Amino acid sequence: MSALDTFRKRMLTTSGSSIRDEQIKNGKKILESTFLDDASANPNIVFWDTETKIDCRITGRKSTGGRDTAKIQTFITNTITVGDIIYDTVEHEYWVCTSLFKLGEIHKQGEITLCNYTIKFQHPTTGTILSYPCITSSTRLGQEENKYMTLGNNEKSIYYFIRN
Repeated sequence: MSALDTFRKRMLTTSGSSIRDEQIKNGKKILESTFLDDASANPNIVFWDTETKIDCRITGRKSTGGRDTAKIQTFITNTITVGDIIYDTVEHEYWVCTSLFKLGEIHKQGEITLCNYTIKFQHPTTGTILSYPCITSSTRLGQEENKYMTLGNNEKSIYYFIRN
């Protein structure tokens, strides 16, 4: 038996798991100990309409086709899911989680998209005015012309509007 095999056997005996499980456990410990020290960690993020903080890193913000997106990384135990709205309490921006997946059983990673509209409507039974951040897109359907100006006719599509 080689020295490496002896070491592996001792590791498995002490941890009671496979080498893969040991690497996952160590990866989680390293991530937990350094996560919030990273410059991309944002301590100002909460779930929308709550004060529940989310430990996350937000990187790679870019604007494409009139939409701002960014990458998000969070602990695997975090409860954020696709469709959740998060709020940056310093920048006063609402974001929708548009994709999220587990990465190597150590953390979650995905994409968030900046909300560009607040839909408002009246509750059918209470009459209360409700407001929800969402992502919309406008499409030009045609034009109406007269001798003074041309006005575009638009259709607004709502892409993300999640109501619990």
